[in-house]
Amino acid sequence: MYTRDELLKKRAGLSPAQLALVQKRIRRESIRSSENTPLPRRSSDERIPLSFTQQRLWFLQHLMPESTAYNELIALHLEGMLKRDALVQAIQALVRRHEILRTTLPLIEDMVCQVIASEDNLEIEVPFIDLRFLTPADRAAQVHHWTHTQILRPFQITEAWPWRIAVLCLNEREHILLICMHHSITDAWSLELFVTELMAQYRSCCIDQPATLVELPIQYADYACWQRQTFTEEKLNNQLEYWQRQLGGTLPVLELPTDHPRPVFWTDHGQRQTWRLPEALYQRLRLWSHRENATPFMVLLAALNVILYRYTMQEDLIVGTSAAGRSRPELEHILGCFVNNLALRTNLSGNPSFRELVQRVRNVALEAYEHQDLPFEKVVEQIQPVRDLGRNPIFQVVLVLQNIPLATVDLSDLIVKAVAIETTTTRFDLSLILQESSEGIQGYVEYNSDLFEAATIERFMEQYQRILAEALTRPDNHISHFQLLSPLEERRMLVDWNATQSEELEWQCLHRRFEAQVAQTPHAIAVACEDEQLSYQELNRLANRLAHHLRMLGVEPDVLVALLTKRGCPLLTAILATFKAGGAYLPLDPLYPVARLRQVLERSSTKFVLVTSEFSSVLEQVLEAMPAEARPRVLLLEELLQQNQDEEDLPEMTMPCHLAYVIYTSGSTGIPKGVMIEQRGMLNHLRVKVKDLDLSAADVIAQTASQCFDISVWQFLAALLVGGRVQI
Repeated sequence: MYTRDELLKKRAGLSPAQLALVQKRIRRESIRSSENTPLPRRSSDERIPLSFTQQRLWFLQHLMPESTAYNELIALHLEGMLKRDALVQAIQALVRRHEILRTTLPLIEDMVCQVIASEDNLEIEVPFIDLRFLTPADRAAQVHHWTHTQILRPFQITEAWPWRIAVLCLNEREHILLICMHHSITDAWSLELFVTELMAQYRSCCIDQPATLVELPIQYADYACWQRQTFTEEKLNNQLEYWQRQLGGTLPVLELPTDHPRPVFWTDHGQRQTWRLPEALYQRLRLWSHRENATPFMVLLAALNVILYRYTMQEDLIVGTSAAGRSRPELEHILGCFVNNLALRTNLSGNPSFRELVQRVRNVALEAYEHQDLPFEKVVEQIQPVRDLGRNPIFQVVLVLQNIPLATVDLSDLIVKAVAIETTTTRFDLSLILQESSEGIQGYVEYNSDLFEAATIERFMEQYQRILAEALTRPDNHISHFQLLSPLEERRMLVDWNATQSEELEWQCLHRRFEAQVAQTPHAIAVACEDEQLSYQELNRLANRLAHHLRMLGVEPDVLVALLTKRGCPLLTAILATFKAGGAYLPLDPLYPVARLRQVLERSSTKFVLVTSEFSSVLEQVLEAMPAEARPRVLLLEELLQQNQDEEDLPEMTMPCHLAYVIYTSGSTGIPKGVMIEQRGMLNHLRVKVKDLDLSAADVIAQTASQCFDISVWQFLAALLVGGRVQI
């Protein structure tokens, strides 16, 4: 077993001098808050409250009862002759030893309490699942089934013990022991302690002798009662002052670019990717951090801040981490959830060098560890951050460096080794959970799969390692100078992906390409909608007739013409006519609310609105609340198409750099935002569609999307480049 100082050192990853400083501060705070007296036993007749952490976890489980995000799982591979009776006896001994393993968290008279079952007549059922006679494929399927369907299913922590266990028998000498506990009764330290004590109890049961374990001075329930009594308002203020100063004001919200839109409500769907720091880089990290009077954790956090800064350009960053929460010696051998979250807020302003940034991170980390006793739940309660149902409060990215990885245990006739288990949940946007051992640093990155694709996370970790390596080589470089891209990636992005030259490309606007197609296939059907259809020649003549009129009214390059009509042949005619006149079109869906249409017209400063008579009354409602000087000129589409105008192609006024169209999105703030697309961008996109879909004159494109969705652009126009037909 580790001593208290050894465990603290391993957990915090501190040098001896830094460890002494932190321990001194922790002891000083402990003396001030508890007068250095041992934690008392609770009264036997009192109702047992939850700890602050348990209270938060109980609420989260009550809020999302089907969630398994707070299930803690460890899987052990047992190689050798397993004595089943001894294993069951060992588990029973642990349940008798630790009250938390016999605890439920029910709601009694409007108060959530800890209810501890008696250890008398205790019988623990351990399922042994025989998989010996299955094929390897079926055996693997059953291991997955038991891990995810049976072991990782949601806990009913109000009425049943929040842990379960099972043994999968692979063959006579191989078993997998699955242990799952709800986070309300455990943390990483407790899981390791559980396994260590389980092996000790198993060894003793095999030789029929009592295990030599440290006597427990208190139980977790005693700690919960003490915590509630200790953290009164007066004593909370001693540590709260620091956190209010550190997290006061408007908290930054990390805006990492995501592959998918962030859901309105938080989801816990997650995936993991393993990650390992190369041995040579790990040795450089240890040596450099020692020279800088820092810890590997601090350097890793500084490098993480650099990549988050490069991704977001935010200079105020908060990254979460965890503290063991066991600063008192009585708590070292107690099972339960003691871990406490810490918010490490780093200021990256002024474009510091990496060396300077490490010192900033060092100061932040040491101060945070000094004030680690205040439960994170109380910090959130007092800070009262602005709530976003789609994000975790205060921080969304976590870095944890654990220093006590579960080693292989040799029980002479049984070798016990931890094995990795696939997970499908997460608690944060992004979590780096790493372990430091004599072999280096390894672990995994856990991410929200509703936000990120696996390839994105893999690239992120490659860039993280690249920045760390460069920072250790050139620590005096400013953080804005570090390279995210490898030379190969940089060449691909700057050279290969931009090698788009083609002999086919001529800088003509779309309507000129359409006119060339009219000359080739004048009598082919260009567009059809219900009972109406137009040939290429007919569509071109109508568009020219309307374009001549628009140009006489003053339509020229970059002038917007709003089109208020339903999807049909007249709409496509109006789009082409606007291009031919030199302008850009602004689609309006007549089914949109009047307020939305008015908002778009006002924000776009449109000078002209082409409307069909069917929707002229809608337009009147839109315009009546607008100031007279801001109202656009109204043009009735049917009347203009019936007037006698020149039907010849117009002289060119438009260049590829001029606007083609503006489409208004919903806007991330609820206010519509116009997206402006030039002719060359639109034409490049259409050419890609023609190539990818292998379009020809024989093809028909189904035009299905609203004219206010960008997909409608290629549905309307791509077929016209190759002589195909648009079916609206």
